[in-house]
Amino acid sequence: MAGIFLSVYTLLVVLAIFFLVPPAEGLGNLVRIAFFHIPVAWVSVLACCMSAWWAAAYLRPQSMRADELSARSARLGFGFVLLAVISGAWFAKLTWGAWWNWDPRQTTIFVL
Repeated sequence: MAGIFLSVYTLLVVLAIFFLVPPAEGLGNLVRIAFFHIPVAWVSVLACCMSAWWAAAYLRPQSMRADELSARSARLGFGFVLLAVISGAWFAKLTWGAWWNWDPRQTTIFVL
């Protein structure tokens, strides 16, 4: 039941982004990419931080549960890092004319 609710809610949010959000001054319709890119980037950072947390928890008592949670968090973080890099490069190409320009934010997510 929760999966259906989240799917419908996600669909409504995506539709609202495309049909209700007005163009931003200076960015125009490109602001819509930010509604996807910024949350994806934050989830990637949080997932990698949780992976580090669970990895440290594994080192103390050698808990296999903590190791499993660390690995799951790392996989989740990697997926979201890829989405953040792709959406960020797309946004950079549309706004600045280049896919990559070694901005500190781009470099940080690349290192992550």
